[in-house]
Amino acid sequence: MATPVTLAKHTLGTKFYVADPAVPGTFIQAKECISPPPVGSTNPLSKVTYSDAGAEVYIGGRPDGDNPTVKFNYIEQDPGQKAIRDYTDARTNFDVRVYVPSDPPKYLGFTVTPQRAAMDPSNIDGQQVLEFMYKVSGPIDRNASL
Repeated sequence: MATPVTLAKHTLGTKFYVADPAVPGTFIQAKECISPPPVGSTNPLSKVTYSDAGAEVYIGGRPDGDNPTVKFNYIEQDPGQKAIRDYTDARTNFDVRVYVPSDPPKYLGFTVTPQRAAMDPSNIDGQQVLEFMYKVSGPIDRNASL
């Protein structure tokens, strides 16, 4: 069942912004986020065990961007959701900002490589859901701004 619209508007206060294709350097909100994304990277392990070690030894390898999926109650004419679909169709990397309602509030900024913007029409109440899957590309700016 889809998340009610009122809950989506207040999903813990987290908001998802995308680079505005019409005005470079600015961001627009993709509205009705019902599943805020995790924002991070994964450190793979590199095995560096020497021959007479009593146990395996590892070091953290180069971090790799996470691969989350964020969900929205689908709104066809929402400029932010449309930008997500257009960037995905064009296979174009773009910048995003995730507003985190912490104390103090902050924006996390990063570039994404879009992988899929899929429609999920299977909800019982008829609300379609836009599922956006992406790969974090590059470092995460934990002090970003809009």
